[in-house]
Amino acid sequence: MHALIVLAHPEAGSLTGAVARRIASDLGAAGWTAEVADLAAEGFDPRFTTEDLEAYRTAGAVPADARREQERIERADALVLVFPVYWWGPPALLRGWIERVFARNWAYEVASGRSALAGLSSHAVAISGTGADDPYQPGLDEALKLVLGEGTFGFCDAELSSCRIVHDSEASAPGAEAGIAAAVVADLTGA
Repeated sequence: MHALIVLAHPEAGSLTGAVARRIASDLGAAGWTAEVADLAAEGFDPRFTTEDLEAYRTAGAVPADARREQERIERADALVLVFPVYWWGPPALLRGWIERVFARNWAYEVASGRSALAGLSSHAVAISGTGADDPYQPGLDEALKLVLGEGTFGFCDAELSSCRIVHDSEASAPGAEAGIAAAVVADLTGA
């Protein structure tokens, strides 16, 4: 089995980055292969350009960089999105990746009738700096699950298999990534 782990955080040394790398390492120990797509380090351009718009309008070929990301997904048995929570959702880097990569005639409105995401084991790990009981966060968990589960994967005839939301990341103890990764790996492997 092979997992594509999409990391959307600007700092390599962040808890979010540590979680993504630990998931990859733990999957390797479980007999899987894993690739971490560090969108910031790779310089992925999240802007939906006129070239992307033309591909949408014609259901034609997406720009080469978006197609490379689609090919990464096509090689995977599982997709894991690992990201910080900004303004109750994924950061612009990940939103742009989804908007450009989950393209028409590939992820939805597919002429063949089958989304490239159908059957893919899809998971999300959202890292939030605030507590689950923070007065500014009522409904955050449900909002993320709705946007990702129904508004993104559901729209593409796919299923979000798990959505783990980690709260209080700013107060996390060193090594916190181990427990977070273990839970995600259990979701993936069923162990």
